[in-house]
Amino acid sequence: MRGRTRLAAPVLAAGGTRLLQLFLLFVLIQLSSGTAQNTLVTGFALLSSFAIFTDSGGSNYLLQLDEGRLGRRVFARAMGLHVLLAVAGGAAASAITLNARGASHDAAVVTVLLALAVAQTAESTMRTARAPSLHGGRDVAYALPDLVLIGLKGPLVLVALVTGVLPVLAFVAIPSLVLGTVTYLINRRPLRRDVPVQRKLTLTILEYGVSGSLSSFYSQAPLVLGTAVLGVSMMAPLALAFRIVQPLEILPATVSQQLIPRLRRRRFAPVRVWAWFAMTGLVIAAVLALLAVGFSDAVPEPSFDLVVFLVILTSVPVKFGNYALVATAIGHGLVRSRLVAAAVVGVMTLAAVAAALVWAPSTALPAVTVASELFLLVTLSGLLHRRTETAKVIA
Repeated sequence: MRGRTRLAAPVLAAGGTRLLQLFLLFVLIQLSSGTAQNTLVTGFALLSSFAIFTDSGGSNYLLQLDEGRLGRRVFARAMGLHVLLAVAGGAAASAITLNARGASHDAAVVTVLLALAVAQTAESTMRTARAPSLHGGRDVAYALPDLVLIGLKGPLVLVALVTGVLPVLAFVAIPSLVLGTVTYLINRRPLRRDVPVQRKLTLTILEYGVSGSLSSFYSQAPLVLGTAVLGVSMMAPLALAFRIVQPLEILPATVSQQLIPRLRRRRFAPVRVWAWFAMTGLVIAAVLALLAVGFSDAVPEPSFDLVVFLVILTSVPVKFGNYALVATAIGHGLVRSRLVAAAVVGVMTLAAVAAALVWAPSTALPAVTVASELFLLVTLSGLLHRRTETAKVIA
């Protein structure tokens, strides 16, 4: 029982942070209206999208290393690279939002949006900072930063809701910055100083990052390109649906990260793992669909569109299952297979988004996400089956 609780801790903590994000989104909607609401909802969604786009791959790289190869210099390089890219991503998301058609430039809106960008950058970096915890099987230590973050940010968001003062949300950046720094220092301390840095370390880490960025491109492209072309008012319903549904991905993402170092020591059947992940996604999607149908009238207009929301939900089971395939690829050193699959799906998605923007943006853009998940499933499965190492695992 104790072992199961330890393994479940990261998932439960990650789920708590996503509930906090949903609460923050709810407060943003309650404290704004019109163009301000569209700007904040769309900007909030774009920040998450760019956090995925600009993920350095440092966390996955650190997790797949043998424990003896993880030293302070390697850790510092991975962290520095992540910080640099995360800052660039936050800046790009903020710039696209504020320059989009119909965006609000009210001082309070801009201040809160920039504070959310800082918080997103710090929290994204924190996930790389705590990666060494999983090498020693310290799942609870890996979960602890999320639990502390909930305790620090939650009261600030609640104060903003109770007082009705939007700029209070600007303070959420402070606990994120402090906790990110502390997490890095704590995880750095036990690492050895004398571990050599491999040649082309930055390029190797970026290989993991590029494969992740390309993998996320297909799911985020409808929102990012749609906002740049159509403006915040038309994209607010899709942005809200993304911000409610996509945070659920932290569950398979966290479990798959826990699996990566374990896959190096023990063989799992990818088909079975994919099925478990997909079934979990199906149950969660079904529950959310019932809640959405029952409570759609209570969600303020114009941000929520029930049809868009339900279409996005249909991608959840396949997306959950795809995390299992990605974990299999990374755990067995097949990151290039993932990279090829992501590139192929990315090209297909780009063409589909371009067509959707021309023909029927409001209805076709959500459907692109579903089609892309199915295409990734077929493409990545095919590539993994062709590799001898993976074929042995499946057999």
